[in-house]
Amino acid sequence: MPGVKPFRVNFYDTPGIESWDNQDGQTTMLKFIEEKNPVCVIYCAAPGTFANLSQVRPVLKFCQEKQIFWAFVCTNMWSNASRKVVMGEFEKELAIFGTGVEKSFDQQHSQTPHKVTVFGNHALCTMVNSIEYYDPEYSPEKKPVQGIDELIHCIMEALDNEKLLGWCNAVLYRRSYWEKVSQKVSGFISLRLKDLQNMTGGSIQQISMNAVMYISSMIRKR
Repeated sequence: MPGVKPFRVNFYDTPGIESWDNQDGQTTMLKFIEEKNPVCVIYCAAPGTFANLSQVRPVLKFCQEKQIFWAFVCTNMWSNASRKVVMGEFEKELAIFGTGVEKSFDQQHSQTPHKVTVFGNHALCTMVNSIEYYDPEYSPEKKPVQGIDELIHCIMEALDNEKLLGWCNAVLYRRSYWEKVSQKVSGFISLRLKDLQNMTGGSIQQISMNAVMYISSMIRKR
């Protein structure tokens, strides 16, 4: 964009933790988060996979102290009925951030809304399915992609101004998200991005203003 200094957005896709013995999972996660100081941590687990949440607990508390946003995400939401068990465990762990508030998002393909549970200003949990799910051995019905844009939206809604700028740029080319919120440009999106314009510091302010203009132009061209 003209007038905006180049910058870099990093996505850290960590390898699976091989060992959960002797607090190895906790140590690995804490070391990584301390080194990278991320805008947010998205912890994913599919139904039926193993994760020792007792080792995740200290990592949650560390992120809470450092005000690093945490998202528990149950992936492959259509593949296993135990997803509700996974979500229940996630919600129990996130209680340290506050009382869970459920947000609902209407879906074009279903009368059942997609739900995201937000805990305070620094955590949430939800289910997602990033690709179409189809298992003809169990059902002839194909299940669509769901939950990704809702996850993006709820994280965007919770981040403070400085982190919001980084997050907006991280999801700038997620066209489906901006199309969904295009009818609300004069509402939530405008208000949150206007907050960025009020940040102190000339260079950051200029980047913010250009980001607002660029995102708005993308939406108008949809």
